[in-house]
Amino acid sequence: LACTMYSTMATEPDLHLRAEFSALTEFVKEEAQSFADALDYVVSTEGALVRKCWLNVLRQGDSCDLFNDTNSIISGVYFVNAVTGGARMQIHAPTADEMIIIQKSQITDLNAAQIFFDGEAGDLLLFPSHLVRSWTLHDAADELAMLHFTISL
Repeated sequence: LACTMYSTMATEPDLHLRAEFSALTEFVKEEAQSFADALDYVVSTEGALVRKCWLNVLRQGDSCDLFNDTNSIISGVYFVNAVTGGARMQIHAPTADEMIIIQKSQITDLNAAQIFFDGEAGDLLLFPSHLVRSWTLHDAADELAMLHFTISL
C-alpha cells in the first residue's frame, strides 16, 4: 500500500474553544500542568493554556510525515478511538541523527532512535513540542481519530 496523502484530514485548530470540548480541555490543562511540574518547567501565573486543538483522522493508506509543533511548549494527543493494526505514533529521539554510528549492546528506551506509541481510546499522551514525530502507515479498514493539542505555559 502507498500513502494516499501527505498528511491526514484535519479540522480547524480551535476545537478547544467550543463548549462541547470544555471538559476535555480542562482535563488536558490539568494534565499539562502536572507534566510541566514533573519536568520542572516554569509556568506563568495563568497556568497551562491550550493554544490549539484539532481533530486528525487517519484512513486506510494514510500516514503522516515527520513534524513537530513550533511556538508551543507541550504537545498532546488524545486518542478518540483505538484501531487494531492501525497507524502507530512514532517519536524520534533528538539524538537519533548521529554523525557516528554508536554500537549498542542492547536497544532500550534510553538509547533507541525512536519509540512507538499505540494509544487506547481515552489515552492522553503529552510530550515536549520540539520532539519530532510521525505516524506509520494506517493499514486498518477503520479510521483512527485523535485530537491534537498545543499548550503554552
